[in-house]
Amino acid sequence: MSVEGLSRVPDLRPCGRLARLALNVNALTTQATVEGLGARAPALARTLRALTLQDNKLEGLEGVAQLRALVALCVDVNAIGSLEGLRAGGGSLALRVLDAKYNRVESLAGVEACARLERLALYRNRLGSMAGGALARLGALQYLDLGRNALTRVEGLAACPLLTEVVLYGNAIAEMPRGLNNALLRRLALNGNRLRSIEDAGEVWRADEARGGGGGVANGGG
Repeated sequence: MSVEGLSRVPDLRPCGRLARLALNVNALTTQATVEGLGARAPALARTLRALTLQDNKLEGLEGVAQLRALVALCVDVNAIGSLEGLRAGGGSLALRVLDAKYNRVESLAGVEACARLERLALYRNRLGSMAGGALARLGALQYLDLGRNALTRVEGLAACPLLTEVVLYGNAIAEMPRGLNNALLRRLALNGNRLRSIEDAGEVWRADEARGGGGGVANGGG
């Protein structure tokens, strides 16, 4: 049901076993998803596992917080300003993949509701700061993309020991991110920042050399 110009979610009540749903390139608002994916189709909370809502008019994620079985969510190219709607359903969500690229997200607040998250992509948003506890509950995270934001500092990565790829290019980071000396890290993209040197990357390089090389730090400076 993509590229249909939809302003409301169709009646999905007859689809009692629906596991995957694509509603891309429509005109769906946050309220439309709250109604169409919740109150009018309660069975989706138990069955829907993958949802894509790319290129709509979403401003928040309250509409998906009620989908307790959802594992993968893509909401690229919307007008989402906050992830706090993820808390709307209460408790922890089952989400393992969250792609929210090309939005207006200013903070990671709310992402703690996704303790099982393995992939978080927030490329091209408006993140300006990253509190030390923002990633504290994301111990399962393997892929993190915060490229093309306005970050000046990155903290809390030590809470994510399973990270294999971290994308931070195109920000305003002046200091080497701490807590990245985990044995699984394969790629760290830091080009397009304001790093004065990568001397602080020693722990990352040593960890990479100990496991045979092939990863390490990519830095373009400036």
